[in-house]
Amino acid sequence: MTTKAFASSADLGEKVQTLEVLANGVYALTAEGDPNIGAIEGEDFVVCFEALATPVAARQWLAKLREHTDKPVKYLILSHYHAVRTLGASAYDAEVVIAHDKLVNRCLPFETFAGVVYVLFKSEKAKWAA
Repeated sequence: MTTKAFASSADLGEKVQTLEVLANGVYALTAEGDPNIGAIEGEDFVVCFEALATPVAARQWLAKLREHTDKPVKYLILSHYHAVRTLGASAYDAEVVIAHDKLVNRCLPFETFAGVVYVLFKSEKAKWAA
């Protein structure tokens, strides 16, 4: 019987990141599928999707994004909790983080979102909170 490796523990190789311009003002950073994040440029701000695993990694992504736009990140949308998607959130300096309440509850002990306005989605129905 073979033993399956836990989560990402078997996938420790270096990933090549590629910034793709999908359309005017629409950007995706792919790293051979691990993880994929993106941004959409508005008239005077940027909406980012996912945050990467560390503030250092997030700042590297933002530096690539800054080659295309210097607009501030107003919104950061986090789809779900995985460390590789959330723990870099502090690097964005986003005015608003949009996430499920369970995600924020998991991240607050790490001070990932200190001083940020939250828009939380509850399990049963979508609700707004500030």
